Amino acid sequence: MKKEELKRHIIVILALNQVGALARIISVFGRRGFNIETITASPSNYPGLTRITIIITATDSAMDQVLAQVEKVELVKKVFTPGENTLYRELLLLKINAKGEDRERAMSVINVYRGRVVDLTSESMVIEVTGSPQKIGGFIDIMNEFDVVEICRTGATGIEVPGRTFDII
Repeated sequence: MKKEELKRHIIVILALNQVGALARIISVFGRRGFNIETITASPSNYPGLTRITIIITATDSAMDQVLAQVEKVELVKKVFTPGENTLYRELLLLKINAKGEDRERAMSVINVYRGRVVDLTSESMVIEVTGSPQKIGGFIDIMNEFDVVEICRTGATGIEVPGRTFDII
């Protein structure tokens, strides 16, 4: 019997916007032993519904099981895995200590990644970058050459764009 491969999976959930809804949904993942890598939740275009985007690493069969369990939560109205025509973005805020030559080197990297400096002091800078999860990961890898003080990264969020194909995480 062939061992199943672990893969990153994206799950989108539309749930009633009620107190405790997110906690109940997340508990399904915890009870099944899944670690949620990223999670974002925000109001959706459907009044009273919250859109929750979760990324986990699991086998395909484990993924099927967790989807079935999430669908059983009474506050959940829809669960789906986005298709290949989905555009994903994340937001990163990264603070580094930089002055002089380091600041100039950092600006070169920031410009390549189309980032922007959102706060600047004589000792440090806070950089904002948006993009695909791969782009954000690559930017962090390069910025680790500097004195990184703090990293704040959102989870992925996505929207389907019919007729276009994008890389899925």
